[in-house]
Amino acid sequence: MAVKGKDRNDKLVGIRPSHFIAMGKRAGMGDAMASVIQNLITKPPEVIQSVSQELPKNYPRDVLNAICENLQQSAKRLASQN
Repeated sequence: MAVKGKDRNDKLVGIRPSHFIAMGKRAGMGDAMASVIQNLITKPPEVIQSVSQELPKNYPRDVLNAICENLQQSAKRLASQN
């Protein structure tokens, strides 16, 4: 699977917000992808809190922590590329 900007990008680290924006425009979304990307950058703390409250009490905390840390790092990386 690849994301198309000007070129095909199939490595996650090589995919930048501009690729998603370009793909959204080609799909007829206009500039809506910019709003989606902004949500991906700003919403993780809210999502983490909500999901953490919904998980069963015996859900492995090390798994949750790893997921949350990676989500936060991904949001920071996305923000730095935006």
